[in-house]
Amino acid sequence: MSELLLQQILEKLNTMEAQTNKRFDEIDARFEKIDLRFENIDKRFESMDKRFEKIEFRLDGIENKQLLIKTQLSETNQVVRALFNRQEETDAKLDALSMDVQKLHGKAEMHQQTLSNIIENQKSIYEILGDHEVAIRNFRRGPV
Repeated sequence: MSELLLQQILEKLNTMEAQTNKRFDEIDARFEKIDLRFENIDKRFESMDKRFEKIEFRLDGIENKQLLIKTQLSETNQVVRALFNRQEETDAKLDALSMDVQKLHGKAEMHQQTLSNIIENQKSIYEILGDHEVAIRNFRRGPV
């Protein structure tokens, strides 16, 4: 059961990693576009006053995106921390389960030894009963 849970957690982590990588790729693409825009601004420096307002507007958008990215990163960190805590809980439960299995295994071995002793005792009793049965038969026949 815990292996299934661990597998599910691993699958979720892999999915989250893929999503995070995709987001970072998109962010990289966006930053590449921004770099091209800044190169165009350097080339067109003569019309700086008009375009400066556009740059400020674009920077506001970037700041909003950055805040969004920070928020998403914070949420991702919270999820990772929660997963880490769950993993610690799962590890503790797995350790407890291992200890229980070891105890059960010890008890099973003890019971197996007890059963082996009982079987050996039964064999001895059957041998004694067999000897007594022969003696009883001989006694019933009387002296020969």
